Amino acid sequence: MQIAEVVKYLVLGVVLTAGACGAAGGAIRVIDGDTLEVSGESIRLWGINAPEGGQRCERAALSRLVSGRAVRCKARYEDRYGRAVARCFTGKVDLGGELMRQGWALDYERYSEGHYRQDQAEAKAEGRGLWSGEFEPPWQWRHHSSKP
Repeated sequence: MQIAEVVKYLVLGVVLTAGACGAAGGAIRVIDGDTLEVSGESIRLWGINAPEGGQRCERAALSRLVSGRAVRCKARYEDRYGRAVARCFTGKVDLGGELMRQGWALDYERYSEGHYRQDQAEAKAEGRGLWSGEFEPPWQWRHHSSKP
């Protein structure tokens, strides 16, 4: 996807069937806990990092948030994989922020500059989502899984 401007709006009509692991149909597909595919274009949610598809089946949380709702994304930039990195919303709900509040994502401070820090602290303190047990942060899992 070519982003002509730093800020670009994508208004996406969504029809999604959320299954146990985020199986989807229609114009949108949940790839993993922080990535959507819309009409063949990948969109990575800005500022958060959620478990990878092979790590744990946590994409169901994102599927529940977008199921049957219109999604609006404001692209910030394109990443090295050619995906738009965007803040996405259903109505006034910031998908990244809601995943943080539910405990299904981590604040990716390298990019968010702590934007979701408070949401993460509250989810952790209350033992929500990932914080209800032990887990390996996605960036550590990616590092370990890439070794032979």
